[in-house]
Amino acid sequence: MPIRLPMLIAIVSLLLALVAGCGGGGDGSSSSTTVSKTWTGSKQAFVKKADAICSKNAKLIFQGVVKALYPAGINGANDSEKKEAVEKALVPGINTEIREIRALGFPSGQEDEVEAVLSSLEEELERAQSEPTEFLLGQSSPFVDSKQAAEEYGFTACGSVA
Repeated sequence: MPIRLPMLIAIVSLLLALVAGCGGGGDGSSSSTTVSKTWTGSKQAFVKKADAICSKNAKLIFQGVVKALYPAGINGANDSEKKEAVEKALVPGINTEIREIRALGFPSGQEDEVEAVLSSLEEELERAQSEPTEFLLGQSSPFVDSKQAAEEYGFTACGSVA
């Protein structure tokens, strides 16, 4: 029985709630790099800029997942289609977020905190890649730690529903 578009949107919105833990990069590869510059503004300005990055990318991830799973929907898609949705929409979108946030530089004295959020997200993204069906069906929630770390740091869009 095909899933209806409103149901697909609701499920993908839930997916984004778990995913928007502040992420990054385009090709699906890990985006862990050394940040070579320091953010020169305030922590609040950094959070605002990073949250804008997360919001923008969350929308792109959502569109990519919906496109990859349409018309079958999450319940109608086979494991291969679900894996493709994770690999072609979720992974590149989150890696782009991570890369763009790292490119900002981190606030002085807070490098370890911000890097911990991004590193946690990268580790959890690897888990989502290893079990895409469970992740898309909500049976697995690999982004809990990075979501919590993002919120504790002060991110609002990064770490919550976009």
